[in-house]
Amino acid sequence: MAQTVLTGNKLVKFLKKTIKITIATQGIDRGTRSGDKELDLLARKLAKRPFISLEQTQTVAEKVAQSIIELSQEKGKKNLDQGIIKQVALKTKFEVLVPSPQTTSDLPSASPTETVSQAEVQTTSPQNPEIISDTDQQSPITVIQEESPSSETKEEEEKKQANSDLKGLKERITEDIKAAMKAKDKIRLETVRSIKKALLEKEVSLRPSGQETLTPEQELELLSQEAKQRRDSIEQYRQGGRDDLADKEAAELAIIETYLPPQLSEEELGKIIEEIIASVGATSSQDMGRVMGTAMQQLKGKADGKKVQQLVKDKLA
Repeated sequence: MAQTVLTGNKLVKFLKKTIKITIATQGIDRGTRSGDKELDLLARKLAKRPFISLEQTQTVAEKVAQSIIELSQEKGKKNLDQGIIKQVALKTKFEVLVPSPQTTSDLPSASPTETVSQAEVQTTSPQNPEIISDTDQQSPITVIQEESPSSETKEEEEKKQANSDLKGLKERITEDIKAAMKAKDKIRLETVRSIKKALLEKEVSLRPSGQETLTPEQELELLSQEAKQRRDSIEQYRQGGRDDLADKEAAELAIIETYLPPQLSEEELGKIIEEIIASVGATSSQDMGRVMGTAMQQLKGKADGKKVQQLVKDKLA
């Protein structure tokens, strides 16, 4: 039977998706931005190995996912954590997971740990539409090759890949300032410069305590504060009939939000707040302080504080 092989970006996407689906079955939130970027780097590194079949690719992705699950549980992490993925990338011996064709050709058959049975592929397939499981198992499967893009597309793809590489917030802001200057995007330039200024001022204020740079948590908190300032200004300007200034603040808010985690929908937010209320044993509005303390810590950067406060108030009423 012909082997199925994925290449290029299709291989990277398949690896990422299989890993995400596997860790999600263990209750790990796969939607964090920093974790997703680190996972992309891991998948690209893994995709450089010479896979010989779709089944082998799936098995390797599941093994990597299991390592992430075990380390996350050991560290008490419930989200796709950037640091966990870095540790897995450092500890994983990719040449052992995916041996070279010269090594595998000398073996009589692949070991059970390197392949999956057809039944296992069929079990996983409904969760992942990209995993091929034709009912006609006797038919040969066509090798999936990525189409060769034009030279212009290649250049664009390389730029996107470079931009998707994991960078610190300051490095990303520096690049965005250059891009805004080149594009003559005044509002973006002003906004990103204001973020950079706020970051530098915060770092300077912390230096007497011996801290030289901000932690990712402190950066997130600062960005959340910048976003809150814009939301408050928008509300005040709307009330004062200054739609022109409100629109400017809204444009700045949209730019700031590109550095924040994806904002939760009201339905998602309501569900999380209900879980928090149950976990702290809140029964009335007198418990609002306890609920808000936990909620703002858990939802930092993912939702507007006023919206969180209103939802908590409504649910405790």
